[in-house]
Amino acid sequence: MLLNYLKSNLAQWKKIVLPGAIMASLVWSLFPLLHSGYFGDDAINSQIRGVLALEHKGLFEFTYTIFISWIKAQGRFYPLAWYAYSVFYALPSLLLYKAAIMGLVCLNVLAFGYLAYLITRLKNFALLFMLLLPLCFQFRICDDPILSYHFLMQVLFLETTVSLIFFHKFLMQNKARFLSLSLVFYACALLTYEISYLFFILYFVLAYYVFKDFKKTLAAAWPFFFVTLALAAVSIYLRSHIAVLDPGYTILFSMKAYFTALFKEIAAALPLLYYFKNPGHIFSRNAFFSQVTAGDLISAGLFLYLLRRIYGDFKKEAARPDKWFLLVFGACLAILPAMMICLSPKHQNGILGLPYLPVYIQYYGTALVLFGLYVWAEPYLIRFKYGKALPVVLGVLFLYAHLVNLQNNRIVVGKIKESIKYPRVLLGEALKNKLLDSVPEGAVIISENTRVWDNAYFYFLNSNKKYTVVSEQEYLAQYTTHLPQPNVYVVRYQTVAQAAGYVCLGKVKNIRVRPGTSSMDQIEIDALWIFKNDYRVFYNCLGVTQVKVGANTRFAPTEVGGARSEIIPLKENLLAGRRNGLELYAVSLDQKNVEFDSLVLGQMAPAHIVGAQFIAP
Repeated sequence: MLLNYLKSNLAQWKKIVLPGAIMASLVWSLFPLLHSGYFGDDAINSQIRGVLALEHKGLFEFTYTIFISWIKAQGRFYPLAWYAYSVFYALPSLLLYKAAIMGLVCLNVLAFGYLAYLITRLKNFALLFMLLLPLCFQFRICDDPILSYHFLMQVLFLETTVSLIFFHKFLMQNKARFLSLSLVFYACALLTYEISYLFFILYFVLAYYVFKDFKKTLAAAWPFFFVTLALAAVSIYLRSHIAVLDPGYTILFSMKAYFTALFKEIAAALPLLYYFKNPGHIFSRNAFFSQVTAGDLISAGLFLYLLRRIYGDFKKEAARPDKWFLLVFGACLAILPAMMICLSPKHQNGILGLPYLPVYIQYYGTALVLFGLYVWAEPYLIRFKYGKALPVVLGVLFLYAHLVNLQNNRIVVGKIKESIKYPRVLLGEALKNKLLDSVPEGAVIISENTRVWDNAYFYFLNSNKKYTVVSEQEYLAQYTTHLPQPNVYVVRYQTVAQAAGYVCLGKVKNIRVRPGTSSMDQIEIDALWIFKNDYRVFYNCLGVTQVKVGANTRFAPTEVGGARSEIIPLKENLLAGRRNGLELYAVSLDQKNVEFDSLVLGQMAPAHIVGAQFIAP
């Protein structure tokens, strides 16, 4: 019975298998995304639960307050974008959040592939487009629209794609309900992000492709223009009532600056541009082959099989997608998203290869343009002597691009983990594992690190205790008359080997300010706690203290002015052991004061450690 069922439904299974295999290839290319951390706006917005708890506000109340503040301060009207706080409230898990981004990217590709099929009625073209499109998806160490920003671009593009799907159905069937649904989704896109204000042009292009008649095109697409006009008028009205706009959100049109920025934004969507431009100097092209992994080879095998299978079916079809539609519609998608942001001064001094968020939508347009160029050039190329080798040449190029893109995405995420994810995870682990058990609630904690999560919200989120968390500068600005205050602590954390790192917490005994400045010169502590998350890396605490030599205070690497070297063996001061190498120490200082900034953890065996320098009490 099972065999008969499979045979009778073979055609249906075939419809699912190829798109499913394409999605598998896409997921593998995006897989490093799951291991990336919060950065950009996400690093702040992901602390929403701590913010709500300390500010004593509900989610809706807080979101509404932020929405109104942006209207009053900047005149920006994009209410649907503020779902961001709800996302992080509903998805406190980093892995679930990243999986949601991946899911939405896959949904974008499927939806746009379906739109391509509806317009061209060429199944193999749509499948081939979906397979090759991810070659444009380049992770970057900048404002990356896939790795960060609460899947804003994915939501915006899904709204736009669904609107275009319903609009195409309206053009083909002339049913008012399809037009209404299309307008609803288009209005949602306009209310999500202002870059969509020029997207009404897409509807005119699509309508003209279907009707080949200007009057019918205008009759079908005019509602989208007037919806845009109405919401743009609201934004203009709100901005006109703002006394002083943030310079980053003003409109500045300098022809040279504008078109230079526009060129950079458009070019950034080209496949592999970030890898070869290498603005962050993180890629070593000479090491390309040595960095190919077994997983890359498996992925390349699947990609090559799908490419050969789908391209072979595409070649057998007599019909070809309209090259002019691909070029024009693709150019609109490649250019329109960037046109609005290039009016902003903060985007007019960008670096080639480091675009802003709209590049995500431009990927789709760029892929359409490149496909259109292929359709246009194919008849001419096959006439050459070696024209029959064109499929082989393209296959090699696409395979190389696939492997490069896999490396690009993996290396970028690796750098992000080192600089952003691991330090935050380290501090969060320490706070969750009783680092602050000896610190009374309400105490002042000076954080020597100044990342966006070094605040009271993050500390509450991970310790469930309320503290005043300030930087050194903020502490001196608030407590200049009595140094130090009672119940003042200081924290510093550092990652040193991949995810391995340590957190030092000290109870402040005295603070010395550098003469003639408002910056701290020395923090002396009389109690010390150390958290480390990898027992294989760290053995002992060591450091170099600041001691007074004559009239000067300076670093002393050896015994100077009465300071003496001592080793603090951590294993003898273990306060709490944890699985997976998590350990917390209450370090005995033998009634001595230690200069906090001199403390580090040794990464060598105890017999090879020089020692820690102390200040006599």
